[in-house]
Amino acid sequence: MKPQPTPVTPSLVSVIMSVYNGADYLDQAVESILGQTWDDFEFIVADDASTDGTPEMLARFDDPRIVRLRNDANLGLARSLNRGLAVARGRYIARQDADDVSLPQRLALQVAYLENHPRVGLVGATASWIDDAGRELQIWRQPTQNALLQETLLRYCPIMHGSVMMRRTALDEVGGQYTGTFRTGQDYDLWLRMSERWDVAVLEDVLYRYRWHEGMASQQRQTEQSANARQALLDALARRADLGRSLVRYPFVRLPAWTERYSRPEWADRFLWWAAGARLVGQGYPAQFARCSFVLNPVSHVWWSFGTGVVGRKLRRAAARGAASAEAHDAE
Repeated sequence: MKPQPTPVTPSLVSVIMSVYNGADYLDQAVESILGQTWDDFEFIVADDASTDGTPEMLARFDDPRIVRLRNDANLGLARSLNRGLAVARGRYIARQDADDVSLPQRLALQVAYLENHPRVGLVGATASWIDDAGRELQIWRQPTQNALLQETLLRYCPIMHGSVMMRRTALDEVGGQYTGTFRTGQDYDLWLRMSERWDVAVLEDVLYRYRWHEGMASQQRQTEQSANARQALLDALARRADLGRSLVRYPFVRLPAWTERYSRPEWADRFLWWAAGARLVGQGYPAQFARCSFVLNPVSHVWWSFGTGVVGRKLRRAAARGAASAEAHDAE
């Protein structure tokens, strides 16, 4: 299970791909990365104990940027990707799925974006869906700006896994790896963890081709994926509730250093976005997040323009009822 020797000088970008019995489309995926206009990268490919022609196909690629890993047993996507992360040396970590295709400028544009936006922890790309023959089915457009993505992430996952480039420091701040017990939905769990502490973005350019076919993992494990997504969401809401309680009690409690990334009014805005996103979940989280936002910044124009409908009025009333008790708790 030892990786091949890699170049001495670390690359700026580490592209990580795991493949299990992916010989049908693997050559297209690999060639799409090797053909990038940005060439300062290492390409870590983990063969997750494939039993088809995957090992032989990988062996045919003679490129010093490729780092090959071979798992002795099938680990599943999350743990196989974690093996790749363990040897990755790039400042930025990019993903690539074994049945998809990255367009030539993808890495270059994502590197440029992260270099110019230091508070963004991960950036995805707009994707086109293709069929097994590579014919375009549709363009999958999602929110691109942080505010809408923060809200949307509490409803579903709007960021295509294979299209993402992450800042290594942002990844390390939340544990440096995927949750290994999630065989599916591991990306959603990671995006939720990272978006609590960092901005997120999606490039408007179509830079990724996502292949929709019967053999894809998301098709085979839909029930498991839904359950894992639900668990990831509930875990995220609980973490954010704990964070909110700490923020409103500051300076009477000690805060983690990463909370200094945003000012108190900026945290207020984030909790308001989260309140909007959590409306479908309920369980008291929307009102709790809205109340936290109000206490952190009661004069925010975002707050007073939020939720002009019935739900918004209810959240404002809930926040107002809780403001006095929260401030009293802050002074204890």
